[in-house]
Amino acid sequence: MEKHEQQLLQCLRSALFRQEAAQWPGDEEELNRLLTLAEEQHVLPLVLDRLIPAARTAGAEADALRPLRQMLLQSAVGQTRRTRKLEALYSALEAEGLRPLLVKGLACRLLYPNPDLRPSSDEDLLAREEELKDIHRVFTRMGMEQEGDGRLGEAQVVTYWDRESGLRIELHRKLFPEDARAYGGMNRCFEQSFDRGIRLEGANGPVWTMGPDDHLLYLICHSFKHFLHSGFGVRQVCDICLAAAAWGERIDWDGFFAALEPFRADCFARNLFAIGAEYLGFAGRWPLPMEAALAARGETDCGALLEDLLTAGVYGSSSDVRLHSSRITLNAAAAEGEQTLGRSVLRTVFPSARELEGRYPYLKKKPWLLPGAWVQRLAHYAGENLGRTGAARESVAIGERRVALLKKYGVIP
Repeated sequence: MEKHEQQLLQCLRSALFRQEAAQWPGDEEELNRLLTLAEEQHVLPLVLDRLIPAARTAGAEADALRPLRQMLLQSAVGQTRRTRKLEALYSALEAEGLRPLLVKGLACRLLYPNPDLRPSSDEDLLAREEELKDIHRVFTRMGMEQEGDGRLGEAQVVTYWDRESGLRIELHRKLFPEDARAYGGMNRCFEQSFDRGIRLEGANGPVWTMGPDDHLLYLICHSFKHFLHSGFGVRQVCDICLAAAAWGERIDWDGFFAALEPFRADCFARNLFAIGAEYLGFAGRWPLPMEAALAARGETDCGALLEDLLTAGVYGSSSDVRLHSSRITLNAAAAEGEQTLGRSVLRTVFPSARELEGRYPYLKKKPWLLPGAWVQRLAHYAGENLGRTGAARESVAIGERRVALLKKYGVIP
């Protein structure tokens, strides 16, 4: 692990528990590498909050700290503004008897010592089918603008945006795309979520969210989905571990791991918790029922998973070539490892019409135009990587390494 990666983990431990002082990097290059990584992982405010006191202790000049303070203040103010808009919006929904379930976002932020330092780029709401139109009406009245052309009742998710606050909301009718071979079946795990919903404590208004079992399971499943694509970042591990530590006494751990087994995500989950214990300061902080459940399920080996997520960015978006490698891992997982890497790469280069419908809508009505879509897609990829020799080989190499990860953590045989 490189020095700036170690510094990032140290800053996060300090931000989560305030028991370990962060260290000011030794030179400007080290500082820039740390800040770049923190930005890629969407944890920059958490890192800045701990670096600024460390800088003072190290005797850094005030001029060097001024831009860091400004970045921290701007991020916190922006997050506060978005949170207030969310709470006002939810109050308007509940006034009309509408209670969509908030997932991730605010529910995770409230677990942090300073919630406004855990940034959220958007908020996710899971709605009952029969309430979608009424929720849309309230959103519109409250100044939310719909983005894209997703149709209520048909699209898995429809996105709204508020110009004034910058708040984005993703309104879900299903948490996962039902046609996703590798994880679409996860929706079955959350069919009773509305019956088990709870009021979110600590919010400045009546906000409802999933119960502890459902919510932690969803956080794992959501990260697992991105793991099957191009990866996810360390912020998600912080969310998951804080949730497990806070809610663990109320969770049915045998049922939790049993729910993950059909998707071969149970080993993955145990290694996420191991990252929390070994690198993020959660050792000795798990509730006793959780400790017993983890001990009963054997040893972990989380180093490779940590290395992968530190290079992934938030949701595997650290580089274009990594994003393009995602179909290799996803296809391998969908086929449960039965494909050779060569066959997986072939399917990656030449996907089915159904897989390309989102990008090329004309395939919905004219699937026979698939070869033309392949040509368009390859031309677009070539344009994106103009002047970058070896981009395709790099994508394949990343895909090969990540397929090995899927095997290591029991996702494919």
